[in-house]
Amino acid sequence: MRRFALILLGLVLLQTVGQAQTPGVGAWACSADNVSDAANILCIAASPGGQTRYITDVVSQSTTTTGGFFNIVSGASAPADPCSLSAGAGQTLYPNLGIGNAERFIAPPNNIRAAHFRPITPIRVPKGTDICVIGDANGNPVTVQLSGYAAP
Repeated sequence: MRRFALILLGLVLLQTVGQAQTPGVGAWACSADNVSDAANILCIAASPGGQTRYITDVVSQSTTTTGGFFNIVSGASAPADPCSLSAGAGQTLYPNLGIGNAERFIAPPNNIRAAHFRPITPIRVPKGTDICVIGDANGNPVTVQLSGYAAP
């Protein structure tokens, strides 16, 4: 019994060490600061090598004492208008309930804790597309940090 317990402990430690050696493989993060007035801000360019990006965490906060709103969008960027929804090139990644402009993330005011959203299923970004953050035309500026991983 003691021998079995030692072998089991060794396997647990081996797995833990293996996990500790590989964090960050395929990981990425980006930030879009002071997004406002329906501005389309490129957060991160398309993943190289044909990989698909997945968003696992969204942290947001307004830069003022009044909350703000934003969307996460993907698309092919152009220098003047990255991930343009108006040009039909962009796609709302989340929230995407099919009801148009009413779909927005909320960024709390800067006098309380930032919002941290971690979806149960990571948000899949189509291959070869950029990830952008779009502010609300009537909202306050927000800062958004996205993170996740890339996989084939």
